[in-house]
Amino acid sequence: MRVRAAVAGCLTLLIAAGIARAQSAADSDTLRGRTLLFAGVSYSGQKFPTQTGRSVGTSGFASFVVRPFVTDHWQLGLSPTYYTSSVMASTYHSVQWSALADYGRVIPFGLRAFVGVNVLGYAGTNSMPGHLIGWHAGVMRFVVSQAAVRVEFRDYDWFHVRALPFRQLVVTLDQYMVPGAGPVTRFPGWGTTDVAFIAGLSGNARSITASVAPFLTPFLQVGGSIDAVLDEGGPGAHAYDGTVRLYAPLSPRFMPFVGGTIESTTWNGDAGGFSDYSGSVGARHALQPGLSLDGGLALNVHRPLPGFTFRSPNELSVFAKVVLSVGMR
Repeated sequence: MRVRAAVAGCLTLLIAAGIARAQSAADSDTLRGRTLLFAGVSYSGQKFPTQTGRSVGTSGFASFVVRPFVTDHWQLGLSPTYYTSSVMASTYHSVQWSALADYGRVIPFGLRAFVGVNVLGYAGTNSMPGHLIGWHAGVMRFVVSQAAVRVEFRDYDWFHVRALPFRQLVVTLDQYMVPGAGPVTRFPGWGTTDVAFIAGLSGNARSITASVAPFLTPFLQVGGSIDAVLDEGGPGAHAYDGTVRLYAPLSPRFMPFVGGTIESTTWNGDAGGFSDYSGSVGARHALQPGLSLDGGLALNVHRPLPGFTFRSPNELSVFAKVVLSVGMR
């Protein structure tokens, strides 16, 4: 099984290299230099009650995805992720990474078909390191210069581990840095919307994470999101939230904000309810039209779920994230 995945991955690259030709006349927009970019960083702290008083627990998360088009056909990528947590006397660390190489060509209807290979690895405290290797294929289409819809099938096998292969169908909205896009010269307003989307299907498990946050004026933004995991073997989990932000538009490239969020969470079929409230203060820096960097400080107040009296301690965190906006000029 592991040999099959490795052979399939090598053949995928050999076939891609063998059919490489001059760029198709239909490939009117150059892709070279465009870079799929995602970055998310957070670090938070909570105070947990103990027999001797209170103990501070901390957790941190950093995830980056960088996939540049090195030519109009080839796209390479690297995706490291790090997580750490410390509660009382227990500390946990984990690292995950992936590297990929894709070859693609323009096909009818403005689509780009691609095939590629991927290697993933992980390691964590008190856990055995593992690797996945395999191939993937799919189609993508740029809906605007900074955003592309991608539909991808993945077939990976564990390396050095006896386990079932991992197969998944994924639909995502990818965000791209575009060379020469120029600076942002206008404030966001009606028609500018922050968006994010990823959905996956693997066996009986289905997941979706999506958010939409339109600007009503340069001062006001409202939005909502869903984060759900569905499993035919159980009720799964759902989280829905609504957000309001007020901006001080000092300049098109730098806008301080304050915001509030209310979240409803359902676990394993419970009654759900408004279980979390949070407030944030920070600033948005426009990197280029369609891409911005949000950063700031957030306070999350956890409420007990219906039927429970215990609640998690309040959480204070710092955060930074690259955000995709459509309709940005």
